[in-house]
Amino acid sequence: SGGQEFAFLTDLSIDGNQQGGAVVTVAAVDFVSVFITTFVDDVIVRNSSAVGLRFAARHGLGPVRVTNAWVLNSIGHNVLIEEEAGNTDGVFGICADGLWSENSGPGTSAIYLKGRGHAAQWSFRTVHIEQGTAAAGRTGITIDGVPLVLVDGAQILQGATPLGAGIRITNVPDNTGIQIRGVINPNLANPILEDLFSLVTYGARIIDFYVSAGVVLQGATLIGSGDRAAPPSTGEHFAGEVVF
Repeated sequence: SGGQEFAFLTDLSIDGNQQGGAVVTVAAVDFVSVFITTFVDDVIVRNSSAVGLRFAARHGLGPVRVTNAWVLNSIGHNVLIEEEAGNTDGVFGICADGLWSENSGPGTSAIYLKGRGHAAQWSFRTVHIEQGTAAAGRTGITIDGVPLVLVDGAQILQGATPLGAGIRITNVPDNTGIQIRGVINPNLANPILEDLFSLVTYGARIIDFYVSAGVVLQGATLIGSGDRAAPPSTGEHFAGEVVF
């Protein structure tokens, strides 16, 4: 209801049974305004007739942890993390490590992140996304108004129906300070990255490292600066250095 302090879910498989006519109005698993020690570990959520797994901030949210979770075959977004309209409290410390999301519904996202001005520090490490069923207008990850998001290691696959984008950053001013690393694109979703706020689009390629507006690189040593000589013209460079 949004009044509790924490909740957790572990070692379960939950079937929303949409094929059998079950109706889920919001989400098969719905956590609202939960806080420290909340976690979802070793859980499968499938076949929801709405969202699969949802974390919502009605009166703040976080930190929360998601590990080794598989969400698949939802009619809505598979995973939705959002500030509800009217929330005025902080939404911090969302951490997913080992999140697998497959085959959300038409016009949805495997992972959708929605902020309304009070969110920051959402991290997603080792993410696997498959959108292989025949449904149009989908994305892998959508970032919509959340600053300081980290995506570190993601594999994004599409099927016969192309994705609208592997990762989409919407045209919202709060979409700053976003870091995206190590995005693997085996069957060449195009574009793999669409940053509508910064007006940057990457086609069918691997994303080694991308930063949005507001990211400042600190502590880097430029090639040829300081007491190191510039490398040969062959293009090789010193380990640990950032090439600009």
